Amino acid sequence: MIGEKILKLRKSKNLSQEELAEQINVTRQTISNWELGETIPDLKQAKVLAKVFDTSVDELINNDNLSKKVDETINSTNKILKIVKTILIILVIIIIIALLVGIFIFESLDYFEATPSGSSVIATCTYNNEPTTYEVHKDYQSGNISLITTNQEILTKFKPYDYINEQKMLDDITNYIENNGGTCDNNLSSK
Repeated sequence: MIGEKILKLRKSKNLSQEELAEQINVTRQTISNWELGETIPDLKQAKVLAKVFDTSVDELINNDNLSKKVDETINSTNKILKIVKTILIILVIIIIIALLVGIFIFESLDYFEATPSGSSVIATCTYNNEPTTYEVHKDYQSGNISLITTNQEILTKFKPYDYINEQKMLDDITNYIENNGGTCDNNLSSK
């Protein structure tokens, strides 16, 4: 574009390439290269050209086309940004919906109700002036019985492998404690 502008302005001033080259202090080949669009003048040369042609540098380099290209680039960029913004908003909405659906499904499933793995019976007794809890547990899968307490005497005296039924073992423990001066609550619980 600038080459065509230089050619047009040179001819309007009735200047040959050699005459213009002398005024600007460049070679005739440089003028030819500019007019053919092979090269363009630098800023200093553009200022001298503008002075020779009685025009502005903006007019010489046709700044309007440059402005149009910048505007087109800005418009294209803005369109792309709007598309990306829309896509991001849609993705955020999809993620929020997925999370809400996931929470709803998770809460509607009964993950927290497990099949019992066994049963336990519990009693709280006071023996030797010390309140203690006694829990006898039976595992459904293995059938094993276990005793949970901090009272070492009871742990030594009653062996879980001697029992088949957890309630029978707890009854024997509470009877022993009550027969030896202790007291047990009558509220035996089962879980």
